[in-house]
Amino acid sequence: MRSIFAAIFVALLAIVGSAGAQADRPYPSSAVMVEVPGGMGSGFYIGDDVVITAAHVINGVEPRHGVLVSTSRNDLPADFLGAGILWKSGNLDVAALKLSNVPDDMNSAKLACREPIVGEQVEVVGNPLGQEFLHTWGRVSGVTRTDSDDDAIITPIDVMVSSGNSGGPVYDAKGEVIGLADRVIDAAKSKYGVGHVNFMVPSMVVCKLLEIAKHQGL
Repeated sequence: MRSIFAAIFVALLAIVGSAGAQADRPYPSSAVMVEVPGGMGSGFYIGDDVVITAAHVINGVEPRHGVLVSTSRNDLPADFLGAGILWKSGNLDVAALKLSNVPDDMNSAKLACREPIVGEQVEVVGNPLGQEFLHTWGRVSGVTRTDSDDDAIITPIDVMVSSGNSGGPVYDAKGEVIGLADRVIDAAKSKYGVGHVNFMVPSMVVCKLLEIAKHQGL
């Protein structure tokens, strides 16, 4: 009888161990942690020494210093990279950071410059509440709209966006970045009942801002 219980216990340990292992994905994560004096958020690397994040993550930071970007790759110790602010759009809540000393093997994201589709699956990677590089899954839960408070262009998702997630990549099923995690509208900001709604800034906004910045020589 004891041998049967022992075999079951070993089997359960194997199941728990396999569940705790990182699931294989068809693309590498390009997510980074963005640290500023007094706070932190998330972002993603797009190549050419540039990281995209949410503009509110770097509010109050001097343009040429004060931002630290870190990334953990392939279970290696984190790399810490200095960054300056390349440009930012406060109304659209998107910013670009310029890195220094970027590792040659740093993973870069491909932007999906398209309209998100209601119901499509998404994966959010970020650093909610200081917990590093967590992955959560969900779906696009509504059509893209404009926030009446600040005119930001946002898309609702049913993945929880916590403090520290802001600016992190939202991947589609192909592994392309379809948006950046941005904000939560909760009952305190609404006259309608209780609860909350989570939003991302769609990548089509990021693509347009990158195009404008390129034309301006940034």
